[in-house]
Amino acid sequence: MTSAKRNKVFPCTLLLMFFPIASLFPQEAEARQVALIPFWGANQEIITGFGDELFIGLGALDGFQPVAIDMNDLPPGVPVGGFPPFVSPGPALTRGMPFAITGDTNYNADTSQWHLRLFLWDMSDSRLLFSDEMAVPNRQILGMVMPGMLDWLFSWIPAPEPEAQAAPQITLEGRQLIIVRGTGNIHNWLYIGLRTGGNLHLGNPFSNPYNLHWKDFRVAASFHFQFLRLGYGFLGIQPEIMYVLGESRSWMLHFLPRITTRSGTSSFSLLVGPSFILPLGNDNGHPLGFTAGFNLGNRVGPGYVFTEIRWSGAIYDPPDDLSFKQHALSVSLGFKIGVFRR
Repeated sequence: MTSAKRNKVFPCTLLLMFFPIASLFPQEAEARQVALIPFWGANQEIITGFGDELFIGLGALDGFQPVAIDMNDLPPGVPVGGFPPFVSPGPALTRGMPFAITGDTNYNADTSQWHLRLFLWDMSDSRLLFSDEMAVPNRQILGMVMPGMLDWLFSWIPAPEPEAQAAPQITLEGRQLIIVRGTGNIHNWLYIGLRTGGNLHLGNPFSNPYNLHWKDFRVAASFHFQFLRLGYGFLGIQPEIMYVLGESRSWMLHFLPRITTRSGTSSFSLLVGPSFILPLGNDNGHPLGFTAGFNLGNRVGPGYVFTEIRWSGAIYDPPDDLSFKQHALSVSLGFKIGVFRR
C-alpha cells in the first residue's frame, strides 16, 4: 500500500463543526459508540466527503453514536495511517468503544464510479461482523443510499441477550435450592407448526363470482426452515402436508418459499408456491394447484400463535385445459415452536 493510501487526515471539515455541538447534548442511555476510522484511498476529497456522509448517516441511526478518531494522536503500536481497513483497528485506537467502522475507496474508470467498502467490527473481541460494498458516481448519490447501507450493515450485530433475572434461593431442610429462569431467543433455524381452519369456496371468480360457500375443513402440519438472512428478515422454505375434509377428502402437499420479518414479539410472513393434490376416492381432478398468502404471529411462551390467510387455486378440469378454474380463500389459526437457535 502506497503512502497515498495511508491517509491519516480524517474527513473532518464537516465533522469538526458537528461533533463539539453534538457533545453538548446528552445521548440516550442505550446509544452505543462507534469508532469511525479514516478511509484508505488516493483521493482526499472523496475520503473527506464520503467520511462526512458516513458520520451523518450513522448519527441518524437509532441506538448508535458516531465518534471520529483523531489519527494525529496515535497510541503506541499503531502505525502511521492506521492498520489496513481489512484488519481490526485494535482496542487501543478505538479506546474501549464497542464497535468500529473502517473502509477504503477507489475509482473504477470503466464504470466512472467510486467504490466504497465498509467493514463493521465488534471490538469486544476484534471480530469482523460484516463487510459490504457500494458503487456511486458522487457524494450526493452516496448520501441517498448510505442510510440503507448502514441499516443493512448494522443488522448483523447480534441482538443482546436479555438480562437474566436474579435466581431466587430457597432453603429446604437445611439445603439451598437455586431456581434459574432461562431466557429465550426469537431467532431459530427451524419452526414446527400445526394449524387448522376453514376454506371459503369461490368457484371461478371470472365466470361466476357469486358462487360462495364454505367448502371444507383443513388441518396442516408444517416445517419452516430459515436458511438466509435478508436485511430485516429471513428467507426460508416451508414444506407442508394438509388433510382436507369436506365435500371430498384429499391430502395436499405444499412447498412454499417464505419471507419472514420480526419486530419485538411479533412476526409477519409472505409465502407463495405450488401445491400438489392427492385426492381420495373417485375425485379425478388434476393434481396441480397454487397458494399464496400472509401470516401474522405473536410470541407466546416457547412459540408463536398465528393466524394465516391464503388464496389458492386448483385445476379441476381435464388435463387438456390447464387454466386454474377453482379458487378458494382460507383462514386458519395455528401454533409453531422454534428449534435449533441461530
